[in-house]
Amino acid sequence: MKVLLLTQWFEPEPTFKGLTFAKALRDAGIEVEVLTGFPNYPIGKLYSGYKLRLMQHEMIEGIKVTRVPLYPSHDRSVLRRLANYLSFAISALIYGGFFVRSVDVIYAYHPPLSVGAVAVVLKFLRGWRVVLDVQDLWPDTLRATGMLNNERMLSIIGRAASLIYRWSDVVVVLSKGFQDRLISRGVPAAKVEVIHNWADEEKLRNCEDVVAFANSTKTSFNILFAGNIGSAQSLNVVVDAAGLLKERKSHVRFVFLGTGLEVGSLQNEVKIRDLDNVEFLPSVPMEQVGAYLKSADALLVHLRRDELFEITIPSKTQAYMAVGKPILMAVQGEAADLVSRAACGLVAKPQDSVSLANAADKLSKMANEELFKMGADCHFVQDNHSGSKQGVLRGLHYQIHKAQGKLVRVIRGEIFDVVVDIRRSSATFGKWVGVNLSEDNKKQLYIPAGFAHGFYVLSDWAEILYKSSDYYAPEWERTLLWNDPALGIAWPIIEGSSPVLSVKDTKGLPLSEAECFE
Repeated sequence: MKVLLLTQWFEPEPTFKGLTFAKALRDAGIEVEVLTGFPNYPIGKLYSGYKLRLMQHEMIEGIKVTRVPLYPSHDRSVLRRLANYLSFAISALIYGGFFVRSVDVIYAYHPPLSVGAVAVVLKFLRGWRVVLDVQDLWPDTLRATGMLNNERMLSIIGRAASLIYRWSDVVVVLSKGFQDRLISRGVPAAKVEVIHNWADEEKLRNCEDVVAFANSTKTSFNILFAGNIGSAQSLNVVVDAAGLLKERKSHVRFVFLGTGLEVGSLQNEVKIRDLDNVEFLPSVPMEQVGAYLKSADALLVHLRRDELFEITIPSKTQAYMAVGKPILMAVQGEAADLVSRAACGLVAKPQDSVSLANAADKLSKMANEELFKMGADCHFVQDNHSGSKQGVLRGLHYQIHKAQGKLVRVIRGEIFDVVVDIRRSSATFGKWVGVNLSEDNKKQLYIPAGFAHGFYVLSDWAEILYKSSDYYAPEWERTLLWNDPALGIAWPIIEGSSPVLSVKDTKGLPLSEAECFE
């Protein structure tokens, strides 16, 4: 299979599905060519070492990259931004239409919408299938960021966007909210797939551990924001929160790492207000970002208050979670729900400086143990793959030493997955939770160390993948009795049948006799 990865932004520009994604496709046995522009995002000027040409071919870590000309711009001018988008679209269309020999699939990374338009035109001209990866909904994002306020133009763009989404063969979105929004606009549900963004964990973790922040002292609590500093981020609210915290003589400091349209105005505001608890750092290569994230005490996500942002999950969220630092999430909706469910930080109201200041202050006053628990990340060391037929019941298993955390998902069929809290000091000791995992619902279940785990197969056959945070140690494995009345697990046993148990599982101990965690 050959894939044309069509994206206006690519390394060395900061982009989510760039080189890492292209290399993953290649490693899966797929031939990949990248069609992109000359790097200028987010500063709107060509990067050092590049000159505009009609065409430029590169090999970046074994990936063939073709660059085509565009009008470099990324400022507040709608006309210049439009010229930037359209110039790349025209160049990409010419190259794709006349110079690309043949591909099986175009993987188009959107934004901007013009990239999707090029992909769809090439589909009709060359017969290639299109996968459209939607990271921003249009015209919603134009309205939410204030880039365009003309309702007639927004309506025209909205109709064009709907056609592009419908004409694509597959549409990939980053959240359930995006999926629901597109389906409500007439995109066939069967076309829309939710694939949550991820983080390049290896790149984030394999870096220097310490970065010294200017003016930081031993008592400082550094909260870092990393990424684009534009109107959508509404970071003037963070500056206001810094002013409130300075009045309270708080130890909190805000550090901005990145560039964008609002950097200059924010720096001026900080200077005028003489805020020594705010620091600005320029963008750094992705290989260095992890060092900054890991050196902060907490990490900030902030977006302006808008309906669109309630159904998105900013891509920096996964990077923050990967480095194991507490998150201060000032975004409503799905992103806030994610942080709350994972118990990996605090949630504040967006565009509310008082709420943000209160949450930041609360984080800074937490004990180190609480902060560590919030940010504790799990490094998986072992992958496992098992298959079982209908009626098989496994568990309830745990390792009393070398306790394992597990991340479970089903790639074929359906199971009823169960976890039991066996930590005697826990308020939920002896309580259980069950959830259906299937290839259709694509849910995953994380089982922390200190819990027993088991499952029952509901489909004719089920294949289960799970990652473990420690290696299997049979000498430390223990089994709880699956039908212990003290637990009262409501297994959905198929009517008229008995569960299929291994010899080990028939010898499980009731909770009252089992070794448990303290």
